[in-house]
Amino acid sequence: MAWPAVRHRCYRGSRTASAGVAAMLAVHTARRTWRSFVDLYLALTPFVRAKFIEGGLPRDRILVKPNFVDPDPGIGAGSGTGALYVGRLAEEKGIATLLEAWRYVNPAIPLRVIGNGPLLATVTEASRAQPNIEVLGWRPYDEVLTAMKTASVLIVPSVWYETFGLVVIQAMAVGLPVVASGFGAMADLIEHGRTGLHFRPGDSADLARQALWLMDHPDEAARLRAAARSEYEAKYTADRNYEGLMRAYAEAGARARGNLTALIPGPEPGRP
Repeated sequence: MAWPAVRHRCYRGSRTASAGVAAMLAVHTARRTWRSFVDLYLALTPFVRAKFIEGGLPRDRILVKPNFVDPDPGIGAGSGTGALYVGRLAEEKGIATLLEAWRYVNPAIPLRVIGNGPLLATVTEASRAQPNIEVLGWRPYDEVLTAMKTASVLIVPSVWYETFGLVVIQAMAVGLPVVASGFGAMADLIEHGRTGLHFRPGDSADLARQALWLMDHPDEAARLRAAARSEYEAKYTADRNYEGLMRAYAEAGARARGNLTALIPGPEPGRP
């Protein structure tokens, strides 16, 4: 049913625009466009693939191919202290959970926040009340990587599913463990206890507990750093992406040729 999407203004905050998109989707669903005229879909994670299937796309035509980080930024020294947040400062990113969590930690443990968005003023106000929160605002990519290399942990507290989480694999590339909401795409990208840690989405106390545990156990943190870097090398480099993309093109081409053959009628009986 498309009505909830229209009622909640899901597309660009407009009922009119949402109604247009809903109508377009209804037409193509009725015409079976998604099943009859698309040879292959790409999903960024197994979670996203499952959502596509749940939405009605054919499971045998959805291939998982993640994003990648290039050039390789190189692994950090692992000597940093404190936590880091990198991303949009918006409600769905779990900013409220992050700020609440930092009320539970030792005032000597810093949290650096990189990003911009509608909640910038809220985060800035929190930093005035809590000196261990530093708001850096927007920063260019090279400065983000430097900040990752000098942090103890990256925190990704999103309260929505996320479709991928590029910041997660950027952290993996520099060997930075991630503490993230344990659902959606983040649960696919981060293996709890090996490349990072999960916490219960929206639970600020659990977020603080996981982050503090990681910073209080340097040997375990070093193990997670190494595993995170290995995960990047195995799955998220430009070479791995190229291989996955070529497999996708090959499969799509094979499917297209098969569909074309099915559409071309064979010879009539008795004729060559």
